[in-house]
Amino acid sequence: MSRRAIPTSAGSALGPALRITVLATATDVVCRLEGEVDNRQRARLENALARAARNRPSQLVLDMAGVGFCDSAGLDALVTAHQGAALAGTRLVLVALPPQVGRLLEITGTDRLFTVRDSVRAALHDGRADAVTAAGDPRPGRPTPDVGAAAVPEPRRMGSIVVLFELEPERELGPEGVGPAVLAVHAAGADPDVPEDPQPYTLCGLESAPMEHSHYRPTRPGEPWYPPPLADRRCHECEHALRAR
Repeated sequence: MSRRAIPTSAGSALGPALRITVLATATDVVCRLEGEVDNRQRARLENALARAARNRPSQLVLDMAGVGFCDSAGLDALVTAHQGAALAGTRLVLVALPPQVGRLLEITGTDRLFTVRDSVRAALHDGRADAVTAAGDPRPGRPTPDVGAAAVPEPRRMGSIVVLFELEPERELGPEGVGPAVLAVHAAGADPDVPEDPQPYTLCGLESAPMEHSHYRPTRPGEPWYPPPLADRRCHECEHALRAR
């Protein structure tokens, strides 16, 4: 997967130093922050976020769930990152804010500056919905039309995806991989380094790691991106994201 961890310096007596893990999806970048976001880490964080936004992703999503402490210097780094992202046309989103960080934003009034979401999945879903709307597809929240195979991209236009199966818990694939254990069929961007592997998130914003690789690929023009026997279980959100590409 397209993933890298940025080395950290030694932690303080109050807690661990900041660890930054960068995950890239087809259109967005997710940065997981773990540890303290304080004055000692400010320059590192600003540099890391600037590098993460260098290629102008649609969204720069900061997963704050692992942040144990954030002071005013850390908040300044987030504000700087927000301003830089805005200049590049990238939306910066904070997700899974710990109570202490949420209070800091509220006290300083910066809660009105940032876009905040409950989870990475919600943030990625919002970004995908915005892209679909911009491409002229139905507005988010409206019923999704049941389009046929002819309406989805032909194989030559979507060779950079990996088709995945979302399975029922504690169940295995049935015969030939199309048994009742398949809850849904999803699409994920292919890892640029290992094209056979999916990127960390599907096009609809789910984590791809728990899913089963389908090994399905269309062989003729006009064939759907999903295995035809599972047409009723294809993810319409992934399908709209494919059509918006």
